Amino acid sequence: GIPAGRIVVTGNTIIDAVDHFSKRALRMPILENLNLESKKYILATLHRPETTDTAAVLTEVLSGLVAVTKKHGYPIIMSVHPRTKHALAKHHITVNPQIRLITPVGYLDFLCLQQNARLIMTDSGGIQEEAYLLRVPCVTVSDTTERPETLLGGGNTLAGRTQRGIFRAASAQLKKHSKWKNTFGHKGVSKKIVQQIERRYL
Repeated sequence: GIPAGRIVVTGNTIIDAVDHFSKRALRMPILENLNLESKKYILATLHRPETTDTAAVLTEVLSGLVAVTKKHGYPIIMSVHPRTKHALAKHHITVNPQIRLITPVGYLDFLCLQQNARLIMTDSGGIQEEAYLLRVPCVTVSDTTERPETLLGGGNTLAGRTQRGIFRAASAQLKKHSKWKNTFGHKGVSKKIVQQIERRYL
């Protein structure tokens, strides 16, 4: 019901955020603090209710992560969202020591971890976007995504929430190069938004 003349398509501001902060993030000491080497680990996050709130599903997903690290040798660093932490305790799930759990870190630290990861495995929509823009292969632990643009370029793939699906998707993405076509958009979005606000309302 909104008139077309009042709608301006500008793009996604996360493009500008990643562009603005990525170089600064690389100077963060998080890799040294966690004793990690660039491109020699997998970064994982899980937080959606459909992933964490059912014991059988969460156990299946974690077994998929373990299968990946056993086959490919990369340690998995998993930033534990408060919901996931609560679910692990509630369901009395013991995480395999091959998955290294860390407490959530700040944006710059996490951006640094993303840039240096060999692969990212997540159910987070925002992280799918950031991984795609940073050209780090991504596996989405879900049957669907709100970011279909990331699938079109090949930088992201859907794994579902089964051990077999997660293992297959991760194995395929680990073979990917990082030169996929940018189907997500270009920087300068924030500037366009400011210009439109100034032109229309100031």
